[in-house]
Amino acid sequence: MSGISPKLVANDAGVYAPNTLHVLRLRSASSLAADALAALWQTSLTQLSAEIEGHALGGGMLKLEPSEAEAVLLPYPEACVERLQSLAIQLDAAARNHTGAGRGS
Repeated sequence: MSGISPKLVANDAGVYAPNTLHVLRLRSASSLAADALAALWQTSLTQLSAEIEGHALGGGMLKLEPSEAEAVLLPYPEACVERLQSLAIQLDAAARNHTGAGRGS
């Protein structure tokens, strides 16, 4: 659930997630790293697709159930997979430096 936009984060620390979060695991044959997948989740295509697939709750909250999240479109630019790691690092730093951004702060 999100009041701004749903997030996908890589759990590099391997911590347990509460049952209020959906957890997904990459297949071992996946050519994408978790942080690269999280970077792709922030594209305009994916954000729009999440809005279409999810359902609205009161106050403008967007909720994605697992079956809805499974239908969200995600770009896969094979030509630049190696650059996604660098992008993921930059996006993570930007998100951490702008905590609360978009909430009127």
